[in-house]
Amino acid sequence: MLHAVLFLACLASPGGTQQLTAQPFAREVPVSLAPGEAWSWSGLPQGPQEACGVRYELPAPGVEGEPATASTVTLRESSAVVYAVVSPVVELHLASVGFRYGTGIATVGAQDWALAWAAPEPSRRRLLLARAEAPEGQGLTQVVPRGCYVFAVLVGDRAAATDAQLRSAYADGQRRWQEQFLAEVSPFWRLRRTVEHVPTGRIAILPPTGGESAGLSLVLSRTGLDRKLVKLTGEDLLDPARFSAQRFPLALCAGLEQHLRTIHRPNDAAEAVVRYLAEGGAIVMAIGWPFPTYYAVDADAPAPIPNQPLLRRLGIECTAAFEQPPPGSHLLVRPAEGQALLPGLPGSWPYPTSGDLRLRCFTPLPGQATRMTPLLEVRDEQGRLVGPCGALFELAGPGHPAGTILYVWSGVMNDTRVSETVACDLVRWMAARLEGVADAP
Repeated sequence: MLHAVLFLACLASPGGTQQLTAQPFAREVPVSLAPGEAWSWSGLPQGPQEACGVRYELPAPGVEGEPATASTVTLRESSAVVYAVVSPVVELHLASVGFRYGTGIATVGAQDWALAWAAPEPSRRRLLLARAEAPEGQGLTQVVPRGCYVFAVLVGDRAAATDAQLRSAYADGQRRWQEQFLAEVSPFWRLRRTVEHVPTGRIAILPPTGGESAGLSLVLSRTGLDRKLVKLTGEDLLDPARFSAQRFPLALCAGLEQHLRTIHRPNDAAEAVVRYLAEGGAIVMAIGWPFPTYYAVDADAPAPIPNQPLLRRLGIECTAAFEQPPPGSHLLVRPAEGQALLPGLPGSWPYPTSGDLRLRCFTPLPGQATRMTPLLEVRDEQGRLVGPCGALFELAGPGHPAGTILYVWSGVMNDTRVSETVACDLVRWMAARLEGVADAP
């Protein structure tokens, strides 16, 4: 093992004498310098370097050297500010650096680093700068890499921590890195940043449950939105103080093809949903089955009752386009022209060939003032419309627009080629609809 010790003696910089010194540490990570490989360190700089106003030095790795460490670096003395030159070795959104002080630790994720160096193509290697300040009256004592290697560590006192030029230069470097980070990071991470601003307790899950699509469930879980949802009971639906558009501007329909119709008196649960929409609520119907609300569930009935769709009470009719695609047909699914609610989808993709292939299309009942905006559609090989398979319905209230229903056919929500993309777009739509709404009291 190579034990490299670096000494950086107050290098002169345009702003004056640098107030940072190098921290020596043992290095045990060998790196490949083979040219032409995506993960090669070919071109890794050596000797004195500078990034964001910070001067640091890298040892020469040789042919197969050890210029970095994956282990915790313990500082010789506690410091008010620490800069770590690091490089991620896992997915960007998983990489971070912990800066320990006393019994606490300040974690700086890759999104808050600053770019120091990037290797030329095709290599995907880069060095980044992570900065942390100790809380007032305390000092940083360790650098803890998580999913990254540490190449250099620089420390400074309180004067260096409060130096305006160093702070400003690092902030500029963060802004430059941010665009590249967002271009490379997992789409779930990008969406998670959006979900952070979604208020807690403002999206309801309607009973019964169990029919959620796998794609939507995955996105809700990986973005953390599932922890902000409220699962309602049948009794909750009947209480306007617990179930209202003011309390829950959004609701998810997640009950296979079922809906609660009667709990204590005929149609009381169904009427509660009608009332919710009349108040201006919005329901997202993106389940794993083709006909949401087809079966009525009554408290005194032994089994769900078919052909009692709640959607028909709301002025929306279902058309059974087919049970299976016609033999020899070559159907395509594609976004409807001009729609902007699902921007992440490709131009078109083949109709599914496995799973539940029943196509169910929804349209406003004749004579209804409901406004329908098509989102997705199925077309044949000649480009002729077979039917819409996703739409936004804006229901008409007494003299003014009322609630909203967002429907996406199960064949799309179960199609692994597009389901996660659609689910991400649905979450973005929900987040935008809740913008400015506070957490539930």
